[in-house]
Amino acid sequence: MLGALIHGLRRTAAAPGLVILLWLASLVAALPAAVMVQEAIHRSVGTSLARESLREGFDTGWFGEFEAASEGLPATLSPSHTGVGAVFDALDAWWNGDLFRMPVSTLVFGVTFALLWLFLLGGALTRLHRPRDRMGWVDVVAAGGRLFPRYLRLAVLSAPLYYGVFRLAGWLFPKIEHLTRDVTLERTVLVYNMLAAVLIVLLLALVKMVGDYAKIAIVVENRRSSVLAFLAGCGFVLRHPISTLGLVSLFAVLTMALIAAFAAVAPGARESTVVGIILAIAASQVFLVLRTALRLGLLASQVVLFDEQRRRI
Repeated sequence: MLGALIHGLRRTAAAPGLVILLWLASLVAALPAAVMVQEAIHRSVGTSLARESLREGFDTGWFGEFEAASEGLPATLSPSHTGVGAVFDALDAWWNGDLFRMPVSTLVFGVTFALLWLFLLGGALTRLHRPRDRMGWVDVVAAGGRLFPRYLRLAVLSAPLYYGVFRLAGWLFPKIEHLTRDVTLERTVLVYNMLAAVLIVLLLALVKMVGDYAKIAIVVENRRSSVLAFLAGCGFVLRHPISTLGLVSLFAVLTMALIAAFAAVAPGARESTVVGIILAIAASQVFLVLRTALRLGLLASQVVLFDEQRRRI
């Protein structure tokens, strides 16, 4: 497990162009949404007095009016999006299943980004599986396009499992609240909720791991059937539960350390100087590059683990 982590990080470090490609793809996918929100802010501010007050820092009065008048994608704007709060907002939305209850315009951008990431993922895994091959961006995109139909079918197979976990969470936590309504010890309620949270996290991790190893099986074993690849992913996780879950846990710790470091330097919504705004943008983009590198590091480590276990059979 530790060997897979080290080799996976080395493979990722040896492919900086791949990290930059995926970061740029994410940036391009987000730009249209950013333009829509910017236009909404511009129309709201106009030549009003808020225009001057916003030069001095964040104006809560203006934001209240903007929030009340906005619809669709601009309505999702929040002061927390300027700092580490954006990360926690995304995690909270994923945890609560709020991703599926967002405005249609937001879902469109989310689905577009997911499809773009899925399109490039096949090429990324091919590059990580064959670290000695010289693969440029064109080769990565070509490999991704070749594997995209199979990966899309895998996503369709995984979607009901994710939905089932979120439905379970939506039923479980209200049920715990109802059953512990008359409990006087807060510690007891906390323990029940923590146990439920651990269960949901484990189930989400299980579904994700199965999907990841199914994608890896398609690349490593050149599987053409998405169903058989999905079953291969299930079998691999079930045969190696400690190493697969342990690897994901190690990268979760690294991700939390990265988030903590970003939280220490990320500015808030009240930043108003030109230099401060530039530094805020730079810090956010550096965080996204490192976050992308960690995601690729996990995939590379999973590829190494999959290869090593196959050789032992």
